[in-house]
Amino acid sequence: MNLPTDTCQVTGLFVYPVKALRGVALARSRIGARGLDGDREWMIVREDGRFVSQRELPRLALLAPRYEDDSLCIEAPGRDPLRVPLAYHAAEPFTAQVWSDACEVLDAGPEASRWLQAVVQPQRPLRLVRMRRGFRRRLARAPLLGEATTTAFADAAPFLVVNIASLQALNAGLAQRGQPAVGIERFRPNIVVDGLDAFREHALAALQRDEGSFRLCYPCERCAVITVDPALGVRDEPGRAAFAMLAAMNPLPGTAKPLFGINATWQGGEGTSLGVGDVFVARESTQEPQGDNP
Repeated sequence: MNLPTDTCQVTGLFVYPVKALRGVALARSRIGARGLDGDREWMIVREDGRFVSQRELPRLALLAPRYEDDSLCIEAPGRDPLRVPLAYHAAEPFTAQVWSDACEVLDAGPEASRWLQAVVQPQRPLRLVRMRRGFRRRLARAPLLGEATTTAFADAAPFLVVNIASLQALNAGLAQRGQPAVGIERFRPNIVVDGLDAFREHALAALQRDEGSFRLCYPCERCAVITVDPALGVRDEPGRAAFAMLAAMNPLPGTAKPLFGINATWQGGEGTSLGVGDVFVARESTQEPQGDNP
């Protein structure tokens, strides 16, 4: 790529219609303060309302959601797909948890729960939920993201931006240790950029263009999800090696955290279009970055 050194280009866009399930690659999407259009609008929870992820249920990596006409469709190997109408229906809201954030949600119904039981085979019953219409989630990380920031069911921030050069640096380190390369999909980004030096994203304040900017708030501390092979739905040695390598190669000052990618918010118009190939100007930060510890 022959871009000026103070710019970067979007090379990948991903949404995750259901939190913890596979992502969907896009060429273009609308963006707003809550994130990419359709991102993490649904979530799987236990009966007590606590969200589940690939940390405890690696098989969730095998489930592929997509929006299809007026339905949410989820496919799984060897099973008929689940289809849930996107239209809201009358249901009693209840409280679900995303880390320490309380969210008012609606259950997708018993058919969805039965399908999840058959496909995932969890020890505890599961429920598919969506956020109650009109509910605004109050974020525990608001002091870092901005007090007015909200999102759907993402872990912490409306956007996760990753730098392809950082992945290349990670894979170079893995190769030196005789380990295979890992793919970008393990890190579940929303936006992938190219043109920045490896891990420079941690030192930037924003990625800017005429329509607005992505404010880069704080690096994302990775968890056991990156140890799951997204193609097989099992934890593997390349993922464990990547986790250890990140902790060794790019800690914040005084820490040894496995960091990859940066949590971001959008400062611009609602419904703005973002697409692969779009170019942004990198703005330097004058503050020392802080890590993510949700």
